[in-house]
Amino acid sequence: MAKSLAFVVGIAKAQKDGFGPLTACEKDAVAMRELLQATGRFHVEIAIDVSAASLKTIIRTQYDKHEAVEEVLFYFSGHGESLRSASYMVFDGYNVASPDLTGIALSDLIDLLRPFSADRTVLIVDACFSGQHLIKSSNPTFAVQHQLKSLWFFASSGDKEETPAGAELSPFTNGFIEIIAQIPGPEIYYMDIASGLRTVYGTEANISPTVNIASDVRQMFCPDKASLQTVLDRYASPESAGDDTEQEHDQQLEELALVESESVSDLLILSEYEAKLTNETQAQELLQTIQSNIVTRVETTNTVAEFYTFKLESKDHYDSVHDHEAIVSALKNAKRPDRFVEARSVRREKKPKRSIWEFAPFANVLEAKEYEIEYILVNHSSIKRVHFRLLAIPKFGALRRGVLEIVFAPSLERCFVYSRFALQWRSDFEEFDNSSGLSDWSRHVVGWDGLPSDLIDEMASGLCHRISDHVRAVSDELSRR
Repeated sequence: MAKSLAFVVGIAKAQKDGFGPLTACEKDAVAMRELLQATGRFHVEIAIDVSAASLKTIIRTQYDKHEAVEEVLFYFSGHGESLRSASYMVFDGYNVASPDLTGIALSDLIDLLRPFSADRTVLIVDACFSGQHLIKSSNPTFAVQHQLKSLWFFASSGDKEETPAGAELSPFTNGFIEIIAQIPGPEIYYMDIASGLRTVYGTEANISPTVNIASDVRQMFCPDKASLQTVLDRYASPESAGDDTEQEHDQQLEELALVESESVSDLLILSEYEAKLTNETQAQELLQTIQSNIVTRVETTNTVAEFYTFKLESKDHYDSVHDHEAIVSALKNAKRPDRFVEARSVRREKKPKRSIWEFAPFANVLEAKEYEIEYILVNHSSIKRVHFRLLAIPKFGALRRGVLEIVFAPSLERCFVYSRFALQWRSDFEEFDNSSGLSDWSRHVVGWDGLPSDLIDEMASGLCHRISDHVRAVSDELSRR
């Protein structure tokens, strides 16, 4: 995988707050994607006409997919807006009343890109009011403040200027490519591009592009200009391109629109769902935290601790779960993207009892077959301590044993939790009847993104209340004797 990562964004349509369509933005994004791919340095993610929330999801899903990123580059072509001394990029569904939710400020963009810990961060923004001066101090101070190793910032205008639109390519994006075409090479350095934009594009296009640098000026955009030649011929020299080239470009746009609309939609759906899923460490930590919190709550309840000691049992399987038919039936019908826990029922024929009629003619016809249902519950995941029992062992012989039993059925998206209580009779001096006094299973569904405090309180207090009521009832009965 490439050591550098690029996000290329074109927002041609902003459906709210009176922003008109920008016909060139999609073509800008296509051209920049081709240019960046031609360098051979970048893995490119392209997004066309997406919302701000969708773009954030696209960026965040790449955090864990790329290690030791040399450079992260972000390119944007679309509307821009200046509000409260900040420059915002406008996305589909933008609302001026909530710019931080429906747009992305340039300062927030840096926060989005910071987790990549790239050696170099490059921002190229082709939008009105895009030239917010992100760099206001010396390089070391900036690097410490924003936790970036280095930054190159190219903007199509000042923070108070509008940017002219284009029919084919936007003037700034076209100028960016033209400057690269004019650099002799073979190496193309970011400083050469910055100098060209300041001296050529700014004066000829009657616009004042913003270029801010907090970086080593020797950093390179492309090691070999020859690799860019096909792209430069297509976009930087339109006067030499014939009808075939133009038709080819239009066809590429049509194909891209079809493919990208499908792939971006699929990516967004999967990315948004991916953010809800857990990993092994997170899942195991949550289960252990739930169990330890319940134990702590119960053990520190004085009215219970005076009469009982406590013992914790936990297992990594469900082999000792009794009466689990209800759990299997519920899990079979639950929507799960995995089979971490196998829950199924099997209808089996009972073996017939031997009788004097066994060898009689037509015995197999006359004898009615009997069936039984076997309920199967198996933990296939690596998650441990999925069966939990908190035993309240009485200090007095007249009291029954209290039990809180919990079965965790983990899944990628959430965890299904089944719990029940019991007050169990003694079956011997130090033994108790495990099958006595069991309540029905209660079902809960827990997300992986936070501690379910209400559920912990419900389970801990449920056991404590049952024990307290039992102690009081036994005491009342004994006092009447």
